[in-house]
Amino acid sequence: GNNLFLEPYGTLSYTYIDQDGADEGNKALAIETHSKSFDYTAAKVGVDLKKVIPHEKGKSTLSAGVSYTRILSGADEEYITGRFKGGSDFDILVAHKNEHSIGLNAKYALELENGVLFDVKGTYAVERDSHNDSGKNKTKGEWIVGAGLGYKF
Repeated sequence: GNNLFLEPYGTLSYTYIDQDGADEGNKALAIETHSKSFDYTAAKVGVDLKKVIPHEKGKSTLSAGVSYTRILSGADEEYITGRFKGGSDFDILVAHKNEHSIGLNAKYALELENGVLFDVKGTYAVERDSHNDSGKNKTKGEWIVGAGLGYKF
């Protein structure tokens, strides 16, 4: 009640990355790599507590919540083939993707009657780095911050 909402949500996403090869030329110890493509599928579920504040020229929305993301496929270790000029091939480990993460989310959105939209949002994502040999199972976090500007027709 009173313009306060509890909103559960879920998303399913597919990401495809096509990485070009690299060639450092004919310099001493120059490296060249093959191209490679990667893909992964992830599911995200969460719940937000949202407060809508109507005002004279539109409305503001404040929301805060928590989400859980799990990579369903494609989290396996990947390698790109590389070689020094004139040498033999070797494997380069691509940064791994953690299968599980939890996010704490906050957002402020402004929607004016004339159609202008503005928002700022931030997420603090926490995940366990299960592939880090120097700090096995060390918990790490990262901030993801964004802003948006738009127009609603």
